[in-house]
This record gives sequence, structure tokens and C-alpha cells, in this order.
Amino acid sequence: MPYKNNPRDEGNETLDRLLVQTRDAPQSIPHFSPADPGRFALQSPQFNDFLNWDEGSLWRLINSEAAYLQMAAFSLRGSPAVAGITQHLDLILQPIDTQAQTDPQAEQLGHRARRAIGSMIRAVLEVNGFRKTGILRAVAPEPRRLFVRSEVYERVPVGEGTEAMEPNWDQFALGSSFATVRKLASRMSIRALPSMYSPDKRWFYLSSLDIAVRTTDEEELRLYEADLKSGYNSIKANNSGSLLRLATYYGDYLEVCTMLYELSTDPDEFADPDLRLTD
Repeated sequence: MPYKNNPRDEGNETLDRLLVQTRDAPQSIPHFSPADPGRFALQSPQFNDFLNWDEGSLWRLINSEAAYLQMAAFSLRGSPAVAGITQHLDLILQPIDTQAQTDPQAEQLGHRARRAIGSMIRAVLEVNGFRKTGILRAVAPEPRRLFVRSEVYERVPVGEGTEAMEPNWDQFALGSSFATVRKLASRMSIRALPSMYSPDKRWFYLSSLDIAVRTTDEEELRLYEADLKSGYNSIKANNSGSLLRLATYYGDYLEVCTMLYELSTDPDEFADPDLRLTD
């Protein structure tokens, strides 16, 4: 008589096989990679103050592996990602919401904090292979109604990538150190400092000549105006391919002419810098 497998053993084999398939399935949760706060500040500059708000507690919570696993699990079920961490967010939002009952500023802070939470969740999930679906669904009131509706995320299919977001360049430049900007600007890293005024506007650094000139010294400015004109025309005639040097001389020449226009007793003399440059 042939031996028959124990039904319980068959059930265990089936369960083991399903568990293996689950680990290998496309919908399994990817390993956690923390989101970069610098990138978040670029992509969501309106909320970058929340990175350090309350000693950074909100960002640390959302950008943690524990929170990510919960948000990812809820996303794979088709639920809003924030629903996975409402219990934890309540600890942060509850004092604000209590104060908001009598304080309009606290109410405004609560609204901003919730919007910042949405942006932070997006930053964490996108770096871990999820993307927005454009679908908003109700968020369960656990432990209370923190959000009415929120975004549902999905796994990015294999072979596809998330859409790269262009940074806010003005915001980035204003919020970064000069050393950072110079390192990232390919041309600035291999040349002299850019032409610039001193903070008190008494000096102007001429990058083309690598020298500073006093902005109120008309005689000195006239000498450098002649040097800049000569240098510009020499480059144009003998090395016209050096477009960067040509542009640097031209920009410095225009700035010196602008200062002379304001200092000269005959302003019309410098009213047309391009005409003077070709004389």
C-alpha cells in the first residue's frame, strides 16, 4: 500500500512555498534607505523648517525604518501611507491640536505640519521605490481623526523609475554656502572668483584682471576701463574661441562703465559702453 503524506505536512509545504514566493514577489517591501534631508529641502523648500522643528522629531519619525515599513505595508494594501503611522504622529500633533482650539497660530501650525508630513512621506517612499498614484482615500481615525483623506502610493514597476524633480535653483543658491555653489558650478571651480562687490559696496573685484578697484575712485576706474577694453579686444582678435574669458572681460567692462556713468561729470560719455568698446 503506497504511503500517503500527512495532510498537515502537505499544508506546511504549501505554506513554506507561499512564504518563499512572498519574499520574492514584486510586491514585497524593499529594503529601507533613508531620505536625504538636503534633497528634501530642495524639493520642498516651503517645509524645510520642519526638518529641525521640535528638535527634528517629526523628520526622524517619518524617516525611520520602522515608520517606512508601516507606510510601505499600508501602501501595498492600497491604503494611504500615512495611515500606517497615525498612532505615532498623534504624539506630535496632539499638543498642537489642543492649543489650536484657542490659538489661531497653533491652528495654522497644525495645518502646515500636516502638509509637511505629506511631503516627508513622499520623500521617504520615493527614495525607496514607491510613487504617488493620484488617489486619495479616507484615513481611519486611529487613535483619532488626524487626516480626512491622504495619498495612496504604489511600487514602481521593475524597469521604470520615479520622475526626477527639478530643484528650486533660487532657493538652493540662497540657502547654500558659496563653497557649495562653487563646487557644484563646473566653471567656477576652475577659475578665479566671480566679479563681485564688497558688502559695503566700496570695492569691486574684477575677476578678469584678478584685482579689486575702489568704486568711488573715478581716475582708477578709468585706468581699468582702458585695460578691460584692451584685453577684451585682444581676446576677440587673437583668441575668439575663449568665450568664457571674453564674457568675463565684457561683464567687468560693463560694470566699470556703469560706475563711471554715475561718477563722471559728463554721464553721456559712458551711456553706451558697447560703442566705447569698439571705438
